[in-house]
Amino acid sequence: TGGLVGTMTTHSTISSSNNNGSIRGTDYTGGLVGKSDSATIQDSYNNSTITGTGSYTGGMAGAIVDNSVLTNTTLGNSNSSNSIYNAGTVNGQTFTGGLAGQSDHSTITGVYNRGTITGSASVCGVVCQLDHSNNIQQSFNQGSVTGGNDVGGIIGTSGNSTVGDSYNSATITANLSNSLNTGG
Repeated sequence: TGGLVGTMTTHSTISSSNNNGSIRGTDYTGGLVGKSDSATIQDSYNNSTITGTGSYTGGMAGAIVDNSVLTNTTLGNSNSSNSIYNAGTVNGQTFTGGLAGQSDHSTITGVYNRGTITGSASVCGVVCQLDHSNNIQQSFNQGSVTGGNDVGGIIGTSGNSTVGDSYNSATITANLSNSLNTGG
């Protein structure tokens, strides 16, 4: 379920777009796109509440996979109004992120989250589950993040991925007495 597109596939692009309406779905729920498969989302934003009752919920996309790109094309241009961000509240169950619930073989550059993120497990400010060969650069989180296990300011869980020049400046809360793997 997505604010603009349910599933984007090969060579599709969303550019300079936004969502200001509430979105509610089960699996793969995002402010702009439910699932991005070999597609590009650039210079766009979400400013509304996103609720996912299953897995993979994100402010921009539920999941970005197979060489998808989430990017700010004007990075470094302080005079530009273009950026890619989430300012809305994101509520999910597992794999709930400010920008995306899951990323697999994808690139994320120049994105940020300022919305409140809440979920049960694997909850984070940018992308929750980084599977194989992802690259996250120049990204940050300024929204509070609350969840059970695998709670992080940028990432919830990661495998064989790279994160650079990124930061978290918000409160991260693991709300279970037996919470594991919580990081800022």
